[in-house]
Amino acid sequence: NDAVCFDIPKGFGSRRPDIWSFLFDIANDYSTTHGVPVIIYFNECDGTFCGDVSAVKRAWQLCDTDGYVCVLGSTNELPKINTAIEDRFGEPFQILPLSDDLRCTALRSKILSRFTGEAKESLECADDVQWTLLANHIPKTMSMRKVVVDLIPTVDSHVQMLLDTGERTTPISLQDFIDHQLSKP
Repeated sequence: NDAVCFDIPKGFGSRRPDIWSFLFDIANDYSTTHGVPVIIYFNECDGTFCGDVSAVKRAWQLCDTDGYVCVLGSTNELPKINTAIEDRFGEPFQILPLSDDLRCTALRSKILSRFTGEAKESLECADDVQWTLLANHIPKTMSMRKVVVDLIPTVDSHVQMLLDTGERTTPISLQDFIDHQLSKP
């Protein structure tokens, strides 16, 4: 019941296209010698498969079939993927969007996990109405990854600047996130 997953980062192979054959050979060899399936997972595969894909397609086609290698890719930008590689993946399927309650829960989890001390205590004081209000002001198309890499650092940086300049004395609050979203055009 074991399997091995290679989690391939965005942009993998862009500077060294010869690396593709090594990736597929290693995956196939591992599967063959250990008798387990190997999953090659490309997160945000639009960044990896948007340009010249001849090297990866060639490596994929030449991969021995002695082992069990499964290639998966995920993206929010399907049109950016080079059509020359699409046929290797098969038909795409869409993941259903999160319900409002699940979006709110995920948002709360992502934000609270990024803070400690007074800041976390302040955020934990927010009630469900505030969390729902914030979730409703974040576009449903925005991924939780963007919340983590864009929204949280932007709001935190702004509040930290206000604290550093003495314009503010209270820690970050959920209202800061709500105000940030409301100030967007």
